[in-house]
Amino acid sequence: MKSETLCVQGGWEPESGELQPITPPNFGHGMLFRDFDGQLLMSVHSHKSVKGRYVRIPHLFKVDLSGDKLVVD
Repeated sequence: MKSETLCVQGGWEPESGELQPITPPNFGHGMLFRDFDGQLLMSVHSHKSVKGRYVRIPHLFKVDLSGDKLVVD
């Protein structure tokens, strides 16, 4: 997404080819961090029903920010 006004409030417009989600369906919000080896990772969660309760299942994805877009491996 890019902001035509360069403001956080928007208006936000998708860039060409950016209409696909970067995570699988039904995954929660993410967080970027570096591991102890310096690899950039994205942590997201999914949900699973266990004995009638929903629990969050963490998932880690390698991320590349070397270009002008976030790319998930």
